[in-house]
Amino acid sequence: MLREEAYVGARLDAQLEEQAKRFLSDRTRNRFNAERGALDVSKIFDWYGKDFAKGHAGFSTLSGTFARYAASLADTPEAQARVRSGDYKLEFLEYDWSLNDVR
Repeated sequence: MLREEAYVGARLDAQLEEQAKRFLSDRTRNRFNAERGALDVSKIFDWYGKDFAKGHAGFSTLSGTFARYAASLADTPEAQARVRSGDYKLEFLEYDWSLNDVR
């Protein structure tokens, strides 16, 4: 989802944090499925997962990133606790390439 405003240096960290929460809250792209015990996330995390191990901005692992944003990924306190603890099977959703189609 495109941001409604330009990124601004003085607010960049806050803007990026907000965008991360917005993206992870989008249930078409990221969601915890309690019945299957699976965290279904965007294929983008498969492609760029190693980037989360570089230690930038407090991110050191992909699972740690998901733990940090558990409230965005899961709907109930119980499900959020499972995401925080890493008690899930990680599955990557197919990427919707039609988003790039010319209309």
